[in-house]
Amino acid sequence: MMIPQHILTPEVTIAVFFFLYLVSDSLIAFKSALLTCYGLFILTILKMLYKDARPYWIDGQISATECFFDFSGPSYQMFLLSFFYNYLIIMYCMKYTERPKKVLGRVLLLLVFLFAAVDFFSGLYTGQVYIYSNIAGGIYGLIFLVIAMNFDLEIHKMCEKTGFVLASSRRNKFYLLFVSMALFAVSLMYYTSERDSWTMPQSWIINASIGQLNCRVALIEHANNRLGLDQSFMYTSIIFFPCGMVFGTSYSL
Repeated sequence: MMIPQHILTPEVTIAVFFFLYLVSDSLIAFKSALLTCYGLFILTILKMLYKDARPYWIDGQISATECFFDFSGPSYQMFLLSFFYNYLIIMYCMKYTERPKKVLGRVLLLLVFLFAAVDFFSGLYTGQVYIYSNIAGGIYGLIFLVIAMNFDLEIHKMCEKTGFVLASSRRNKFYLLFVSMALFAVSLMYYTSERDSWTMPQSWIINASIGQLNCRVALIEHANNRLGLDQSFMYTSIIFFPCGMVFGTSYSL
């Protein structure tokens, strides 16, 4: 059984944020979104630093079943499975609930582990990632989870002060916005400096376009025949999503 890699992308994760924000404890949903978006931002910077090509870009004999045009690793999918979904289970089932559902939480954690194991081999089978990319994404997600749990009380208080509609929260909202803008500015400076000096191998474009017809069309229409650096940089904008949550829908907290 192969898991489609597109169901574990930042775009789908944003939809999960919206769903949780509307139907569950919005403070926990905001905290989860804040940590995950910053984690994905750091992961994107690492992708731009490593510049790892996807297997089907390098070997034209690999027929990819899905089309991804950002760098390969560390893997977004393994990070989301090792951090985001585990964090949600701990927050909703074990920590911030009147009656901790430990049995349910352990069952869900086991399911996430099994899902991650299947996804690990799915990425290899579909020619999207290398083994070390999956391992790096998983390890990074677990480290991020341990840090988030150790500082959970401080993070929770900060999110309360930022999210609730109070006079003092306005300052924290703008602090969050300015920090996000500063980090994005740093990533933009790095991107522009690398874009002038980095040359994309033309063999990547050839190999990525000789497989599935949908990949060939998407490469022309959506990626403008650009692989790697440009497509990876686009994901740095996810750092502004928590700002939209606190400025746009703060009255739901």
